[in-house]
Amino acid sequence: MVAPEARVAEAPVHRYAATAHLLRLMKVLYFLSGFSASSFGRFATLFYLDSGLDAHRIGIVEGAQPIVALLGNQLFGLLSDSLQ
Repeated sequence: MVAPEARVAEAPVHRYAATAHLLRLMKVLYFLSGFSASSFGRFATLFYLDSGLDAHRIGIVEGAQPIVALLGNQLFGLLSDSLQ
């Protein structure tokens, strides 16, 4: 028979294994997210040209993306903090 103290010591190990599995899954998803963004970025200019945008407008669209991402990340961060 196992002492109750031994059973208590086993619980955090199991919880750690589940957390490690979830962390590994998040790392893979983050990698795939970056991979998809970098592959889209390579062909976005060609897509914009094919859609009829000129070089000046493509520059505006490409330049606005980091600014929108910066402001959007801050906005959703504040929203997330206020909901917790």
